[in-house]
Amino acid sequence: MGTRHDRTDDLAAVGSSVLRCALATNILWIGALKFKQYEVENDEPLLTPSPLFSRLRATLGAQKLNRLIGVTEIAVGSVGVRPGVQS
Repeated sequence: MGTRHDRTDDLAAVGSSVLRCALATNILWIGALKFKQYEVENDEPLLTPSPLFSRLRATLGAQKLNRLIGVTEIAVGSVGVRPGVQS
């Protein structure tokens, strides 16, 4: 005899997939916005007080730093979209 398959298991799996995709979509969207000029201007007050980001900003410049952050966010978001990833 096989194990009994419960509808709540199906619902939990669908809900988990929907939430994972929604979170990944938000992270991808925010990462894509990092390539816009207004996002560079809006991130300036958030990045300047940080010791790490202020050094990177001095080295790379504001636009390249924002692009680096955007690429990182897109990479993180794309990992969350993969259907084989289960928590």
